[in-house]
Amino acid sequence: PLGGLIGPLIGLLIKLSGNTVGLSLVVISGIFYSILQIIPYMWVQYITFSCFSLFKSALFTASATFITEIFGAKNIGTVTGVLFIVSSVTTSFQSVLFDASENYFAGNFFYANLFILILGILTLYHPVLMMFKAYKPMQPKYAAFKSKYQDKLIDIKEFKRHSHIF
Repeated sequence: PLGGLIGPLIGLLIKLSGNTVGLSLVVISGIFYSILQIIPYMWVQYITFSCFSLFKSALFTASATFITEIFGAKNIGTVTGVLFIVSSVTTSFQSVLFDASENYFAGNFFYANLFILILGILTLYHPVLMMFKAYKPMQPKYAAFKSKYQDKLIDIKEFKRHSHIF
């Protein structure tokens, strides 16, 4: 039930602050979930389960919002289908990790969870890349271009309002 409440909040946060902040929060919450999953105490696993339900809701909300804004409403079904296929193939590799944990590490899932945590940390690349592209300071070359063609440039706020890229 709490996951149903977090979805609209994440959607509102993404709408107000942009995709970069929303996706960053989703990735950070996934990393936090992976860290909690490594801790071998039962009381921590109750918190981990709650964190996972919030993370899953935020992930689906952020994905749907991102897909809609980037690819448009016409392509939601196609892009979401491709996303689910890729995620299903990726998720199927987890069973190999867990089988290795049972057979080679005597049931110790620490290394499998650590590997998933490292992959989660690597996914920070996308929001960080988006942040640097969105907040890139004006380059001298662009400043000279801007001063020469000022009357032909459009206002970035006006562009964002009409563009599906941002």
